[in-house]
Amino acid sequence: MSVIFSLGLLSSLPWLYYLQVKDYFYLRVVSGLKEQGLKPLFWFLPFKIPAKSLRNILVLIISFLSLILIAYVMSLNSTIDYQEILILGVSSYFFSRLVVLVTVILTEPLAYLRREMLIKQASKMVLSSNAVFIGVTGSYGKSSTKEFIAEILASEFHTGKSVENYNSEVGVAISVLRNLEPDKEYFVSEMGAYTKGTIAKSASIVKPKMAVLTGLGNQHLDTFGSRANIIEAKSELLRALPPDGIAYINIDCEGYKKALEYCNCKTVTYSISNHSADVFAAIDRRSSNEIYFSFKYGEIETRFETHLPGLHNVLNLLPGIAIALDQGIEITKIQKSLSSIAPLKGRLSSTTRSDGVEIVDDSYNNSLMGFSSAVDVMKIYPARKKILITKGIIELGKEKKSSYEHLTSKLQGTDIKVFTTDQELANCGEGIEYVSSEKELLSALSNILDSGDLLLIKGRFSPNFMKQINRP
Repeated sequence: MSVIFSLGLLSSLPWLYYLQVKDYFYLRVVSGLKEQGLKPLFWFLPFKIPAKSLRNILVLIISFLSLILIAYVMSLNSTIDYQEILILGVSSYFFSRLVVLVTVILTEPLAYLRREMLIKQASKMVLSSNAVFIGVTGSYGKSSTKEFIAEILASEFHTGKSVENYNSEVGVAISVLRNLEPDKEYFVSEMGAYTKGTIAKSASIVKPKMAVLTGLGNQHLDTFGSRANIIEAKSELLRALPPDGIAYINIDCEGYKKALEYCNCKTVTYSISNHSADVFAAIDRRSSNEIYFSFKYGEIETRFETHLPGLHNVLNLLPGIAIALDQGIEITKIQKSLSSIAPLKGRLSSTTRSDGVEIVDDSYNNSLMGFSSAVDVMKIYPARKKILITKGIIELGKEKKSSYEHLTSKLQGTDIKVFTTDQELANCGEGIEYVSSEKELLSALSNILDSGDLLLIKGRFSPNFMKQINRP
């Protein structure tokens, strides 16, 4: 009996992995179940092992002991026949998932206490630091903007930054504990959220002197509930600034005017389309791997060159340039920094396979703005065939259909072929082909990709898929 339940627990590892990917946050879990139905809970998921974290280990131990106890109690009934054992075997598959879910809920108080302990330690470290803290938030472009700011400031100052994409309140705390060294003069902290209140808590840890709002969109709309809530949540960083602070705000997005209302300090707006912005960039020349643009900030007018693909990356560079100028860094140093910044892995980074197929990896994130930027980049590639693959965009809520219709309108008039595992996206327009799985997608691509073709990977796929797609 215990063997049956142990096998049931083993089969629930992908379910625990699913909960982990959703940050154990009930709104994200509910959103995922709404999009995928009850498949993650009651059907087979790809076998993936969750991280070896203290919480996951604790969940598995408690779940295992609970199932063993249940099996022992049931074994006391010596009259159980083979038919009942078969029924128990099937039911254990589903029951183990319920036990894991309940155990995750029961371990939340312990996880909360650990988070609070880390936050308290990080807050104490910040108070003893002389570093100037810069917060970066937005619906998209956070990680790239954070990296660019840190890279440019590092040309003159000792600069620290958040760990990878650690942008929750505990992620901010962990980044401080790992990377805030005594000699740091500046520290750039990325801040994300799925609901209101999170960014306010993150800001209370580092007490930023400067903030960047990279843009406002409908990313995670389903967990926020409304666009108004998104704007309010992202603006928590702006409200946290002191009166002598500075807020750098992208005005190439809807909702920025409302965000400006939350500022009680100096504001610097930036744009690549609105000439009235304080910081403005005009594109002079571009190709698939370089962009030249004119830059204006107050009385400062100059030109920059970057080897980053996509107009969105010019937009993401602007706050870093403006902050550097405000902190007294010479233009020549900034120009040198920009010319040396390479695409970040998974953010339109490019490699060419041995068979001549160029792979553009944009798998790091997937938002409406990110998808549009990827299409924009693909348009200027001189490839024979252009193919984009995606699993769709999650947590768009009630705006999912309209967002997909916007994406398909961006594809009209292009020679880009799209493959997706998202049936709803495939139903929204011509030139989009539905495939049921990664395996089917690999098979389809192997039949059409040739030397000189371009394949852009938009959004995350499994490690095994990425390994296979990067070899002929």
